[in-house]
Amino acid sequence: MTPPREVIDALNAVLFSEIEPGVVRVNLRGENGTRILEIARKLGGGGHQFSAGVRIRGGFQAVLQRALGEAVSFLGRG
Repeated sequence: MTPPREVIDALNAVLFSEIEPGVVRVNLRGENGTRILEIARKLGGGGHQFSAGVRIRGGFQAVLQRALGEAVSFLGRG
């Protein structure tokens, strides 16, 4: 399996992990100058400009939709 950050031409990576029932960890990585910290902050998390994350309570699919919605909205502005 190819790690998400090694996919050719990938500018960003988002990894979702259900760390316990009802809690999903979202890891965000920005490549080539893409700052993703604002996405994590909008979701209640933090980190660094190019590496950030958050833990969100909720069902996996609901968290997936919420986090990807924020990411698409933010990245679509650029």
